[in-house]
Amino acid sequence: MKPYPGTNLCKDCLVFNYRLPRARRVSENAFGILAKCRVFGTTILTSMPNSKLIVLAAGSLHNFLTNRSKNTYIPEGCADREDILNGVVIEGTGGKTLLS
Repeated sequence: MKPYPGTNLCKDCLVFNYRLPRARRVSENAFGILAKCRVFGTTILTSMPNSKLIVLAAGSLHNFLTNRSKNTYIPEGCADREDILNGVVIEGTGGKTLLS
């Protein structure tokens, strides 16, 4: 997806342009963590239905581990986060996770 171009945008377009990079950052963090799994380090050599199941299972496992053992799975400062009060992105160190 691309942000709306220009400067004289309606409120809905401005909100979309603000939220798009935030959503992209969340998904990039998740994929960055999942990329450390060996199955995602190369082409998944299976059928499309099985590939979809593998990706869904990995996403579910990621969500489960994030909710259950966040401090050991994704240590503080490892992933990007946003300082909402100042609207600034604080980049993570990309440190080791449980999957490393």
